Amino acid sequence: MDFSQLKVLAIDDEESICDVLSSYMEFKGIYFKTANNLKEALAIFKEEDFNLIFLDYLLPDGTGFDALKKGFFKKSNLFLVLMTGHFKREMIRDTIKLGVHDFLLKPFQLKDVDNIFFKANDFLKSFYGFKEAVQHIKKSEIIIEMENNPLLIKGVIKLIGRNVIDAGFFEDETHIQLALTEALVNAIYHGNLEMDSSLKLNSFEKFDEEANKRMHISPFKDRKVFIKSCFDTEKFKVIIKDEGKGFDWKNNLIKQQHAFEPFGRGIFLIESIFDKIKWNEKGNEITLIKYKNSD
Repeated sequence: MDFSQLKVLAIDDEESICDVLSSYMEFKGIYFKTANNLKEALAIFKEEDFNLIFLDYLLPDGTGFDALKKGFFKKSNLFLVLMTGHFKREMIRDTIKLGVHDFLLKPFQLKDVDNIFFKANDFLKSFYGFKEAVQHIKKSEIIIEMENNPLLIKGVIKLIGRNVIDAGFFEDETHIQLALTEALVNAIYHGNLEMDSSLKLNSFEKFDEEANKRMHISPFKDRKVFIKSCFDTEKFKVIIKDEGKGFDWKNNLIKQQHAFEPFGRGIFLIESIFDKIKWNEKGNEITLIKYKNSD
């Protein structure tokens, strides 16, 4: 079987383990590098695009578990294998939650390594197959009715953005997260809760206290945020509407001096990420548009 797409980093402080893995990968024609500790591994990982890692659980400068908790090897198209001399159920459960795909019990046999190669190869085929499938979607649409709760923002953004990145509209998921967070925060706090931005300048604690109070009293507590997200082969569009009184967006845009004004900062951030922003006349609905390959 052809494993030529695999790029492997083996991290273990036992020279004999690294030697065995290196010799076998060289025999298989697989590109590989080895590291004897986390510091060395991270330096190599930052320089090259690996898609398979053999990570020893115990290393001279930390554990594999700690490295995973800190997100040292976080990458969507990475098949992660944890190596150790003994496994506990808790270890397996906890490390799977942190992104581990498989385990290699030491001492291992070469057939065990072969099994890892097969699994990693299939994983990568599925990963790239999924990305290719998303890029061929003709049209996708999501409609969300969101409660007036800021704690829901992160989950809603994840739901909206999960296919948009793979569809090719953004190179970095941080961009869509920043822009949509600003838009949804505005819809909840300044739209539905009718909180004035100037209150933050006087006291953020009082702003937060008043916002929490309004979330539990009428008419604010029953208001919703309505979101429509859709994309096709050319553009990605998000419409966010609140049930507040709206705001004078025309006047605010005229008054906007720079990106650090209370109103200006959020709009400046959204404008730098999306290609077009539109409001309805009332000022309680914003439409964000991003065209493909517009960066």
